[in-house]
Amino acid sequence: MELYEWTPTWPVCLVFGHERNGVDGKLDRHIDTNVRIPMLGQKRSLNVATAAGVVLYELVRRHLRGGR
Repeated sequence: MELYEWTPTWPVCLVFGHERNGVDGKLDRHIDTNVRIPMLGQKRSLNVATAAGVVLYELVRRHLRGGR
């Protein structure tokens, strides 16, 4: 599911995976939803700090607009 289509169920625990390998498969049973950040161009990954910034910004933006 893409980030901008995701409606989180609160409380939320965010887990960010490695830009090449993703999240360790051992965590799969604990994860409700996999969310990806849509991107243009050839690159299909962001480093973890950038990905966290994008996701957290989107969650704060929604909260400030009155959405959850």
